[in-house]
Amino acid sequence: MLCDGRFVLGLTGRALVGGDSLDDETFAAALTALMALRPKLTIETIAGLPALDSNRVTVMAAMRFHSDGRALVFDGLPGPTPARATHRAALNH
Repeated sequence: MLCDGRFVLGLTGRALVGGDSLDDETFAAALTALMALRPKLTIETIAGLPALDSNRVTVMAAMRFHSDGRALVFDGLPGPTPARATHRAALNH
């Protein structure tokens, strides 16, 4: 995805690339644009890190991504909330 002519977020296979310097709102907007292009996404890595260990897990869980045990999946179906997102939500209360 490009924003103001600058690369911000892309999908290569099952890897999200870029987005390191984006705030959560801009990251979510760029990811939403990618989701519009593909009805199902399986994300194994984000910026080179395992997706389930990423700081973006909470944002993606709020966007209805769920865990398949090794990746974050968006397929329009309900699924288990990633453990890291559940843990962060508990810390915020």
